[in-house]
Amino acid sequence: MSTTTVVSARVDTATLRCAMRAIDASNTSIADVIKRTIYDIARTGKVDVIERVEAMERARREEGHRKMEEFMSWRKDVPEVSWLSTLTDEEMRDMIASKYD
Repeated sequence: MSTTTVVSARVDTATLRCAMRAIDASNTSIADVIKRTIYDIARTGKVDVIERVEAMERARREEGHRKMEEFMSWRKDVPEVSWLSTLTDEEMRDMIASKYD
């Protein structure tokens, strides 16, 4: 009979919550995911999970940069509204409140 070892790790709560949604949707458990990952590393001798995560993080950053550039490009085309910058705090509050009346 083979022996087993308990593996423990600390993970950011928000990251775990996000991962658990995907794990739950796949009808598996976090223990199974960890076991499969360990078995895969033992079988291949490679930790490609890290490479995939780094690639996903890089893609997410690039997408964020692209969206920011797109927004800044759009912003340049928005006409300036000079009267808006001259409003006092009270006038601004009144204008915003009037939208909800």
